[in-house]
Amino acid sequence: MKKKLFINIFGFINFLFFGVLGLITSILIYFYPEKILNKFKEVLVDKSNLVEISKNYINTANIINIIFSIFFLISGIGLILKKEIIRRFTIYFSFLLLVLFFLSALVNYVFINNMIIFVFYLITLILYLTSKDIQEYFK
Repeated sequence: MKKKLFINIFGFINFLFFGVLGLITSILIYFYPEKILNKFKEVLVDKSNLVEISKNYINTANIINIIFSIFFLISGIGLILKKEIIRRFTIYFSFLLLVLFFLSALVNYVFINNMIIFVFYLITLILYLTSKDIQEYFK
């Protein structure tokens, strides 16, 4: 019973928070790029070693956010529906995200504070989905 509950919780978090809300954020960025650009500049003014945050930077970040959001939508639905291939896909993609976050932290340490909770979530997700009980549950 607990296995199914936690799988559903992870699936719900992936689907709603990181999938749906991520896509909503991307839509808002698409329609209001100047407001977002000004907010980025305001927040990162003295904290970042980024020389200039341009509209291209915002567009690139938005495309990456859309890709990640689609992954999380698929992951959330697949975990709730108990799909083994999605469990594996979630593990591999979560590991890839961890690597990307650590690389981005090396480039700009300011992002570490913004990523700590998400990194903790990804590590927890990977450890949970690779446990023997959960692997058997998905078979």
